[in-house]
Amino acid sequence: MPECIVCKGEYQPDLPCPRCNADMEPWENWRGRPEEQGGLEGLCAFMEPHLYLPVLMTLTAAAFGILALGSAVWEELQPDVQILIAALTIAGCPIVLLGMYESRHRIREQALLVRVQSGWRTWLRDPTKRAILTPAMTLLLVFLVLVGILSPPLLRKLLCIFVFIQGYCQEPPPEGLWAQLQEAQPFLTALIYLGSMVTFTYSSSLLLAIRYARRMNERLPLPIFLDDERLVSIIRTAAFRQLDRLQGLSVRVHSTTRVTGGLDWEQSQRASSDGEPARSPVGGQAFQQQVRWGDRYQYLGWWNWEEVERTPDGGIRMRARAEMEEVKETINGVQRKRYRTVIYTIRADPWGR
Repeated sequence: MPECIVCKGEYQPDLPCPRCNADMEPWENWRGRPEEQGGLEGLCAFMEPHLYLPVLMTLTAAAFGILALGSAVWEELQPDVQILIAALTIAGCPIVLLGMYESRHRIREQALLVRVQSGWRTWLRDPTKRAILTPAMTLLLVFLVLVGILSPPLLRKLLCIFVFIQGYCQEPPPEGLWAQLQEAQPFLTALIYLGSMVTFTYSSSLLLAIRYARRMNERLPLPIFLDDERLVSIIRTAAFRQLDRLQGLSVRVHSTTRVTGGLDWEQSQRASSDGEPARSPVGGQAFQQQVRWGDRYQYLGWWNWEEVERTPDGGIRMRARAEMEEVKETINGVQRKRYRTVIYTIRADPWGR
């Protein structure tokens, strides 16, 4: 069954969603768009607004990687290192693009969730900020690698053994900042190539997904976590159903029943089974007794919802108070009643689950 774009519930086509009562006609029409068809057709329609920029960057990365193999740019690197860097870059760019395309609905949800979330992580969850921060973090990583190459001798030794060709590294190590940069230049070039191509493809694909999400917001109903009243109503209904409180009253009975028979009736049944004439019990009736005792818990009246607040992840936390009558019935039929207050704390995610 298709999934509701508003509350993530299942619905029947041409009918409103039974969980949130949202009209699914706009979503059904949107599912007929080329971007929603998947495959090459959907991917091309997804990239068209930005003139297929992620594909152009992927082709550029492939061309540069193929030309750099064995050329003067990377000739100081070992052949297997050259192939590894080129393969990671050429394969990483289309993988990032496909990942953004498949996650376009999730990116829309993340962009809307930041409106109701709180905490320092909210800033990092914003897709628009991630599209800007990712290239900057890549440059920072390259800088940290550069500092690591220039500072401790251990990292330089590892690069000389596993990255550079034999005989490239000078002994003793060159002195001066410029001489050290020239020695590390082939590896830094490969690292910048790998990081820049993949991260810029990531940012361009993410910006495409953000643009697509904005178009969805203009045509489709917004998710339920932006509608507090409807979200609280769904959570309450689910809580009532879970605890069998749809009518405001729930009874739970824990009891035991014991059956005892009269002595004359038992003797009569035993005589009949031995082939002797059965004797009627005293008074012509069977003496049979049922004794029932146990505990009964009964909730009185409706719940009193005292507190509703948002959680840091955008969900809902609710507190409900209920009055409960506890009845203990002994084997002698004596009842003892006690009243107490029960408080429920209900937590749900942004989708009311």
